[in-house]
Amino acid sequence: MKTFDLNDSTYDGGGNVNIFNGGEAGRADNCTVTLERTKQEDKENPNSPDYKLIFKDQSGAEANLGFWYPKENDTDENIIRFLKKLKHIAHVFCGADAQLPKGNPKAILDGVMKMCKDTGMQLPVRVFVNYGTNGYEKKYLTVRSFVPFIESMAVPVEETRLKATSIENMTRPEAEETSGSVASTTSGDDDWD
Repeated sequence: MKTFDLNDSTYDGGGNVNIFNGGEAGRADNCTVTLERTKQEDKENPNSPDYKLIFKDQSGAEANLGFWYPKENDTDENIIRFLKKLKHIAHVFCGADAQLPKGNPKAILDGVMKMCKDTGMQLPVRVFVNYGTNGYEKKYLTVRSFVPFIESMAVPVEETRLKATSIENMTRPEAEETSGSVASTTSGDDDWD
């Protein structure tokens, strides 16, 4: 069995953690984007996305957006939403007139991600983040789950399509208050002597 030394600074808590866009929901400007692919044989967690776009803001904080291969039982509505996101990403990095892949959703995902990767994804982008949507609030900032959520910084800010909608939660949900009572964890079984 491995041994560990908690006196090592490796286990110290993070002091100054950067929070994406300073914790503010809305547009984050001048972000960089990288793309990661998770191969099935490398997945430690079977729920890991097959692809992940990682957005890094100017402070170095990150937010990401995962893409999974569609499942056989996905609804047509979910597939259409998925394909809209892929087309949106492809247009940002490959241009509005790019010839996009055809075929089944898995092949389209692989094709769009390859096309984007082949561009180098060097242009700075704006990305829209929120705390989820009404009824699906999130504790942490997440990349908007619907189109549009990304655009090139070449788009003048006056013409941006990245604006808050009425269905988005733009403020971090408050933590629920507890009654103040704490469950006892003591039992007569522990010997502390």
